[in-house]
Amino acid sequence: TSVTGVQTVLFRSFKTRLKNRAISTGRIFVTTHDSGHTFLRDLDTVMLASLFRKSISVVSTGKKHEYLYADASDDMLYISEKVINEAVKEGEYSFRDGGRNAMAVHLNYQDANKDIVVAVAAEDIDGEEYLHQLKNNLIIASLLAAGFSFIGGLLFAQNIIRPMGAMMTEMESISSDDL
Repeated sequence: TSVTGVQTVLFRSFKTRLKNRAISTGRIFVTTHDSGHTFLRDLDTVMLASLFRKSISVVSTGKKHEYLYADASDDMLYISEKVINEAVKEGEYSFRDGGRNAMAVHLNYQDANKDIVVAVAAEDIDGEEYLHQLKNNLIIASLLAAGFSFIGGLLFAQNIIRPMGAMMTEMESISSDDL
């Protein structure tokens, strides 16, 4: 159960990272006046270490994909109408895409007259690695605890049995003549 709790915390943390990335992408998308979005694409390209197998999509409320980026060309994230509608309705929407966690965020920038949904999908490699290490540590700790318990039990049992053995030896040495 402790692993499940850690897993939940890690997943929430990863969802927060996805959401923050979506919000940052939306801000840059709206504030830069680069029709080819080269600045945003360059930024997404150099930020390799933060998210693995990431894909980013910006969709206008007219449901047109205005910006698409993926670390690998076969990982493009095309947001479905259901995801767009849920993000607009709830403000944000979590979903899965190709085995990856994804987050869609609805952003309305009235100053720039832009109403968009930004979605980010990625794998949580760091969280999975942390859980793997945690499980290994728990297995090792359990084995060590069992070993120490066994050895401690043997020592405790010997200390309890030793006085009984001494009494048995004493009783055997007493003969009927000694009475």
